Amino acid sequence: MTGVTRGTLPAVQETLPSLSPRSDASPFGRKVAGRFVCHGPLERGGSSRVEWGEDTLTGARVAIKWIPLGSARTLEQARREVTTLRWLAVPGVVRFIDDGVEDGHWYIVMEQLSGAPFPGAALPVRWERLRPVAVGLLEVLARVHHAGIVHGDLKPGNVYVGATGGITVLDFGIATGRLLPPVGGMVAGTPRYMAPESWEGTLRDVRADLYAVGVMLLEALTNALQPAAADTGDAPEEVAALLRRLVAPAPADRPASAAEVLDALGAAPEDLRFEGEATIAGLAPLFAGPELFLHHPSEAARVLGAVCGGDPRRVGPTLASWERAGIVHRDDGLYRVDRLALEALDERPDEAGLRAMLRANADPSTIVAEAIRLADLQATAGHALRTIAALELALPLARASKDMGLEARLLARWSVTGLGQESPFALRRARCEIGRCARLTPQLAAMDALLHALEAVLAGQGALAEARLLDAQPLGDEELEIWRAAIFARAARHQHREAEAIAELEAWAITPYRRARWSGWLGALRYRQGRYAEAAELHLAAAAVMPTEDRRLGALRNAAFALLELGELARVHALLREVAERARALGHALLEAHATVGVRMAEYRAGHAGAPRLDLVEGAAAVAPFVAALCLGTEAAVAWRGGDLALTVDLAERAARGFTSVGERHGGVLFRALVCAARGADAATVAAVAAEADGLAPDFAVQTLGLLRLANAAPDPGWRLRALEKAAARPREQWANRLDVLSFEEALDPCWRL
Repeated sequence: MTGVTRGTLPAVQETLPSLSPRSDASPFGRKVAGRFVCHGPLERGGSSRVEWGEDTLTGARVAIKWIPLGSARTLEQARREVTTLRWLAVPGVVRFIDDGVEDGHWYIVMEQLSGAPFPGAALPVRWERLRPVAVGLLEVLARVHHAGIVHGDLKPGNVYVGATGGITVLDFGIATGRLLPPVGGMVAGTPRYMAPESWEGTLRDVRADLYAVGVMLLEALTNALQPAAADTGDAPEEVAALLRRLVAPAPADRPASAAEVLDALGAAPEDLRFEGEATIAGLAPLFAGPELFLHHPSEAARVLGAVCGGDPRRVGPTLASWERAGIVHRDDGLYRVDRLALEALDERPDEAGLRAMLRANADPSTIVAEAIRLADLQATAGHALRTIAALELALPLARASKDMGLEARLLARWSVTGLGQESPFALRRARCEIGRCARLTPQLAAMDALLHALEAVLAGQGALAEARLLDAQPLGDEELEIWRAAIFARAARHQHREAEAIAELEAWAITPYRRARWSGWLGALRYRQGRYAEAAELHLAAAAVMPTEDRRLGALRNAAFALLELGELARVHALLREVAERARALGHALLEAHATVGVRMAEYRAGHAGAPRLDLVEGAAAVAPFVAALCLGTEAAVAWRGGDLALTVDLAERAARGFTSVGERHGGVLFRALVCAARGADAATVAAVAAEADGLAPDFAVQTLGLLRLANAAPDPGWRLRALEKAAARPREQWANRLDVLSFEEALDPCWRL
């Protein structure tokens, strides 16, 4: 299996391999990881440099930070920052996009910030104007500290103030905290903002960050580089006293938390006074986040109601304790929840034995064995979140035992579960847990590479996925080896080598489970080849022998999508309804969303979709890019049939971008053609889209040419002949079946109009 077994693959190093140094001379205009284009410098700080660029998948501007890997210390800095940013998906922390290694540097891709360094105005700043900026910074800092992170290098250049006053904190290269590997004896930071205890190399706590905030506020008020604590500008006396406490030399004399500082400023949020019923219906409105597919409000309400025993008086205090623990944070008056932290609170009867072992301080190896046994039971049932919750219970003890073998066993099961969820969030959370290990062993590095490879596949980056697979040396775990093969096949699809890869994998499929997975990959190939009956048969056969419920449901979903193309709409509807309902019970958002969108596609093809479902569009967008693109395309077609051309253009443009961003060129071209049909287009635009039709699969090519004939441009008389040639791939009796947008009959009828 070329590119997967790689018998000649060198061992993964504990520290990244030595690579040729990256030249600083004219690096701009080139691509990073085949996706991000560097355009110019933003800033340099210490040994790192930051460039601005563009994400070619989304068109967004990004910041690309380059950290040279010339020493163990810079490697640790890069690893620490990436791990922290993967974890801190909270408002006010710079958004992490991607990372990797190129030319001897670790690169970290983040959103590009607009605004100005703290305080966002010329110095000195009057307290009246500074107060909202200070409150915003402290609110972000409270979230960071609740998540178990101490920033360690707060300074004006690492805090950006947006045009509307929003705060964004960045640069977590020397962060410390409970989620990060321990680091001892490190004196690091920016001298002007370092608390006295930081100079001693002792472990920083949140009061070191508060010291830095105090210095920043004093500088802003006085325009002095080394302000005296006695000089507090025009701050009122009670604020001046608070500032003096913040910069007190002894940590014990400072406020204990950002929340305490907010309270002193009269800005701390009050504890919730809840007066409703402590039921799911009564509690769900307290929570923000998607309900459709991800079910954040209802799941949070269910667990909160159980913890409170149905007593409304306990709701406010419980939420306050969750907020202090970082399980929830407030967002525009509502609570956003960490689903994995929430699962850990939800004590289930089957976890009683494991929790009893933890309370009794049983032997770590016994606890890890029980956690893996329980996780395997949950995995067989298809409960991904419960699987991870069981592993998370035992992981802190395994880490405390210093037995890296125990930690690696838990992380191997976590990686398998994260891979099975096939969502960017799940993959990054698993990579974050690997990043928390005190030492990155070859086994852990290979797991991380495998997770990163699937991330690349989901983003349509086949070449990057293949490169990461070279780092994912054999792991000795059957599930992880199966995932290596699966990612190999999917990466080959993006590199137009899918048939060769699957043929190569046939000899590898020597066990019933491997054969079932291989049948699924072959079924996916047959689907793309237009051999839908074969595809459906292969997927149904695979479903019959899949060992876990989520994999069985995934195979049934794939079979249903093949049957959809055959026009067996009633059967498709029944299959996908079953998948969606079971996936909802399992908490498998991707399966539920994909199946629900499939039901919607079947309704459209049957001619009774009704009005566009924009709620589905929003829900799918929160789950996975490909499912979101499918949903956008379907609702664009529904809007077009209904005569809402403005909505059609909006949805079809987004669908085209979405398909293109994940490497699905066929869908991208088709929905660009729908935009032309709905809005009209000049002859040059229509001709450019038509030129791409020849390289499409028959179904997409025929629909594309049919839509282009409806655009406001004189159609090429040869288009109908080209479409007829492509249409020969489908039996004539299926030409009346409506497809993604048109049926073949509609696309080929020269007189057809809306």
